[in-house]
Amino acid sequence: MSLLSKVLIRMPIILRLVALFPAFSDIEASMQATLWHFAGVSTPTAQAVFSGTRIEGAMQFINRIAELERKQASLATNALHPVFCVGGAKIDQP
Repeated sequence: MSLLSKVLIRMPIILRLVALFPAFSDIEASMQATLWHFAGVSTPTAQAVFSGTRIEGAMQFINRIAELERKQASLATNALHPVFCVGGAKIDQP
C-alpha cells in the first residue's frame, strides 16, 4: 500500500478529530462559566483566579464546592433540629 493511499484512508479520521477541537473548546468555556457561577465570585476575579483551569480541574473545583455546600447544609439542618422538636415530639420539617 502506497503512502498516498494510507493518507487517504486515514484522512476522514483526521478530519473528524479536527472537527472535535471547536466543540471541545466550547465545552471547556461552558465548564469555566459553570465554575465561576458556583464559586460565587465576580467575572474579573474568576478570570484571575481560575485562568488556565482545564475541564478536569474545573470539575474538581465544582465537586469540592458542592461537597462543602452539602456539609454546610447538613450542619445547618443539625443545628436547627432542636428547633423542630418540642417536648420530645418531632414537628415535620417543611
